[in-house]
Amino acid sequence: MNIPWSNNIEIEKKYIDLFSSAKLLSEEKLKNMKENLEWEHIFTFSFRNKEYSIWYVNWKPFISVEISAELRSDLSEVEKNKFQKNEKKWYFQNFWELPLKEESEIQEEYIVSDSRRIFPENQLWIKQLRELSLNECVTLIKNKKILLYTWAWISIASGIHDMKTLKQKLWININEDNFLRTFAWDPEKAFEPWQHFIYTSKYNSPTKAHYALKEISKKLWCQIFTENSDFLQKNTWIEDLPISWPWIRKNISPEQIKKIDYILTFWLSFDDRWFLYWYKKINPNWKIIAFNLSKPSYLWKEDFLLKWDIQETIVKLNYKIL
Repeated sequence: MNIPWSNNIEIEKKYIDLFSSAKLLSEEKLKNMKENLEWEHIFTFSFRNKEYSIWYVNWKPFISVEISAELRSDLSEVEKNKFQKNEKKWYFQNFWELPLKEESEIQEEYIVSDSRRIFPENQLWIKQLRELSLNECVTLIKNKKILLYTWAWISIASGIHDMKTLKQKLWININEDNFLRTFAWDPEKAFEPWQHFIYTSKYNSPTKAHYALKEISKKLWCQIFTENSDFLQKNTWIEDLPISWPWIRKNISPEQIKKIDYILTFWLSFDDRWFLYWYKKINPNWKIIAFNLSKPSYLWKEDFLLKWDIQETIVKLNYKIL
């Protein structure tokens, strides 16, 4: 298996303290975070021979499409003329106003793909996973070092689309090019679902689960990692930490990771950021407690599953933690 890191890499950095509660945000700080990001919301939807990359930069939407096959024969000449071709692939993009930066300055993309990383060596143990009750979970994590790790489903109750729904709203799918056709003739209409997603991601109200996570972070003195691109947790006036693999390597000390007793994941389906695999690689005996209605592929035989509705579970968990 190819692993995108080396244990020999040394980075001189003041690491984030994983065992303090999430940082408080002032109204001014939160406003600046929402309004002053130059590069934000970079999503890539990948299929067999197509890749759609959608940006939202300086309050403007941008798109690029890469197709590693021949264009569909039923596209009109006007539609075909939107594409350029190099030796192997067709490209379509509206980058004429995009303020390009050096590659090292651009954030890592949020990649949404039909194929996910699943490590087959742990699949033999899936049926042997132990399912926990909420009381058992509270007992396990008492006086332990904890990390909270959330995914997009925690925000759906607030009206924010998950990636599958967003893809449907944008008419992006494997077999048709409805998004491209709409964009060719009416760009504003094509980007309406994307702009709606950006707005709700920044300004929708937090759910009761977000407020409960804030309290859990304070009670357990732990950080909140997230794969979410939205601001709902930050709208509770604390800072969750959106992670990527480069960010992890830059900001998280392996020595601190070794001290974590349990990582609590909330509706996290896949280990897209490699973080959980790294955690297990350092010490396979450390444990994950997954709050999910189904069994995620990243769990191993020593891990635990807690099957509850995510909104109700986090609220009840907070209530039970003294």
